[in-house]
Amino acid sequence: MDMQLRILSSLTLVLVVLLLTSCNNEADSKESTPASKKIDFLEKDANTYPDSASLQLRWAEELLASGDTTRAVDVLLKFQDQFPGNTNILNGIGYSSLLAKDTSTAVFYIQNSLSVNPNQPEIEMELAFIFQSQKNDRWKVIASDMIRDSINQIRSSRGYFVRGVFESNYNQLDEAIQSFDSSILQQFTFVDAHIEKSLLLLEKDKVQQALDGLYKALELDRKNPDIYFLAGECKRKLDEFESASNFYLQALELDPSHEGAKYNLNKLKKRN
Repeated sequence: MDMQLRILSSLTLVLVVLLLTSCNNEADSKESTPASKKIDFLEKDANTYPDSASLQLRWAEELLASGDTTRAVDVLLKFQDQFPGNTNILNGIGYSSLLAKDTSTAVFYIQNSLSVNPNQPEIEMELAFIFQSQKNDRWKVIASDMIRDSINQIRSSRGYFVRGVFESNYNQLDEAIQSFDSSILQQFTFVDAHIEKSLLLLEKDKVQQALDGLYKALELDRKNPDIYFLAGECKRKLDEFESASNFYLQALELDPSHEGAKYNLNKLKKRN
């Protein structure tokens, strides 16, 4: 995968998870409502209760889901003045700006969020990823500072992960595997580090080691289609085709649009 795409897709995923988490409590009552009506309801609720930051976030989230990035940014910017210290809103503006390909604005608001609350390892990690995508060496300063944190193991884990992504993107596979190992050592439950390490082991044709790592990842997260897809890849390389098909099917159960799983499953069907 292209380095910038890999880094920025990781960033948008983490930021949207944080944005969704911040407003989940408001979501249940409108979950089955069509998108356009849901947006109308949320706009009405947000205007009726202007002091509810979670409602503003939920409204912005639905606008983002509908593809109306510009309006989502406008909503969040409007309420950022009302809730200047709300890191969820600041991170939401950062995410929305990134989707709009406005990286400088994204950096500005993410840095503001970190100045309000420095204890956001996921956001700090993603800021480093943005700098990596820009070939800006400021990512090294951030990652090194995170790695040296002997108190906050999650933060240290994310620092090693940032370094590992950089090394893997520049084909320094052995060094990257060591960095992902260090990330896992700091926080064993960090699923992404298990996945990235297994992906590199697979690239080096260390298939059984890669599969062992994916089994560990599955113990931590059974709802990630990419883990099942990569496990299917391992089984396919081991000529265990029935097992590979089962893993691809599990990936498609979780994500019916997973192109890799669909393609390889069809290849296996044609093989029989």
